[in-house]
Amino acid sequence: MENPPLFKTWIHCASVYYYAIKGHWSQQTPYLLSTHSTALEMMSKQMQSPVTASSDQNILAVWGLAVHGWEHFTPPGAKRPNQSSMKLVQSLERYSLMKFVPLHLNGLAALVEMRGGLDQIRLEGAAPIVS
Repeated sequence: MENPPLFKTWIHCASVYYYAIKGHWSQQTPYLLSTHSTALEMMSKQMQSPVTASSDQNILAVWGLAVHGWEHFTPPGAKRPNQSSMKLVQSLERYSLMKFVPLHLNGLAALVEMRGGLDQIRLEGAAPIVS
């Protein structure tokens, strides 16, 4: 993979989502802690240089960390926003239960600003996701 920190971040995001759909809402497993700390360590190294910090891949990685914070999932049974009749398609309703991690969201905003705005993101489909 071209960007190992992005790959590690997405492994962590997928793991958080997997545990959430399995109903493990309040358990920080050793595996999740490991994937999270590895992703943060790798991203920290990328953030040391202004050249690598604001790459498209790193912006996506920080977005993933911003929306996949374990402690920011809302447990089942919590009040959800009104959803369409298609809300259960592919378990997408899980995303309505998520809250953003403010620290990573602030970092995301700073990276997009460093990059020169959303219109400077060249990776196809990335700008709409992070906006």
